[in-house]
Amino acid sequence: MRLEDIKKSDAKPENAASQQGFLSKIFSWFFGVIFLMAALGSLLDGAKGFIPGFFMACMGILLLPPFNRFLNKNGIRITKGAKAGIFLILLFSMSFFISKDKTSSGEADASTQSEETRAVASVEKIQESCNQVSNLFDAQSNLSDLQKEEIWKVKYDGKQFEWPLKVVEVSAGMFGGLTVQFKCQNSRSFVQDIQLSYPKEAKSTIMQFQKGGVYKVKGILKMQSTLLGLSGEASL
Repeated sequence: MRLEDIKKSDAKPENAASQQGFLSKIFSWFFGVIFLMAALGSLLDGAKGFIPGFFMACMGILLLPPFNRFLNKNGIRITKGAKAGIFLILLFSMSFFISKDKTSSGEADASTQSEETRAVASVEKIQESCNQVSNLFDAQSNLSDLQKEEIWKVKYDGKQFEWPLKVVEVSAGMFGGLTVQFKCQNSRSFVQDIQLSYPKEAKSTIMQFQKGGVYKVKGILKMQSTLLGLSGEASL
């Protein structure tokens, strides 16, 4: 074998190793920066993002080539296998804390919903019919504005009702959600007696409402107006 052939055969492994090292650096830089950016976003999310952000920052730093050069300069050598093991430990630790946080968050949400349900159940219920209440505050009422305000404050504001109501119109709310205009049965109003707001999650229920249809509706009264009638929030 000629000397030139021997030199060429020796150069091939060196070129392959050089290319492999170059690709490895690109991989390390790319994913290291990705993890650091994700860590920054998580940390900016507040207290709940601190732990995930910390683990992602550690994983990002572990991947960056300057960190490896720093370790080598100080006589600390970490093999690729050890680095992969540390990375997996950080990844599983982050997953554990995230799942634990979601579980506790879900329990807190369930507790909040339970408290809200109990609060609604404890609200005083109005005994009068829709017509009886609506007629007190409409334009044909004999009460003065001052009397209306006092009666509303004492007897009806924030109170719960359950009335059969006739659908006048259904529309999207001004600030999100849905709005339904109702009339009381045998109403003397020309337009509406009560307007209720529904959350957007109630869309499937609202879609079943038909104009002129009568439905038993629960809710809590919030406001009264001589021109617009009663208004409140529906209870699902």
